[in-house]
Amino acid sequence: MTTHIFKIYLILSIIFLIAIPVAAQTDLNSVPYGNNKATGNFLIIDGAKQYYEVYGQGEPLVLIHGNGGNIAYMKPQIEYFAKKYQVMDADVEERVLALIADNIATNHT
Repeated sequence: MTTHIFKIYLILSIIFLIAIPVAAQTDLNSVPYGNNKATGNFLIIDGAKQYYEVYGQGEPLVLIHGNGGNIAYMKPQIEYFAKKYQVMDADVEERVLALIADNIATNHT
């Protein structure tokens, strides 16, 4: 009985180890949120260089990541809202978020 359980455990472990690289490969073709040269750009605000990305078309929608977050962290929200809105996300300090949102809405609509 113990040998049978060991064989099942071994087979499941092998399947799990094979599944990890396969799952990782599906992300190789995904959008490089946070480092996308096709949609990324910089603004100089108050002397600070601020990076942002814009996706989709429609009414502007500004996403604000939480403390310690970044553009890549917002991937699910970007993909969902970009179907209907022009989504902007930036790796910025809080003090410049309003200025960037105004600039993007004015220059990209």
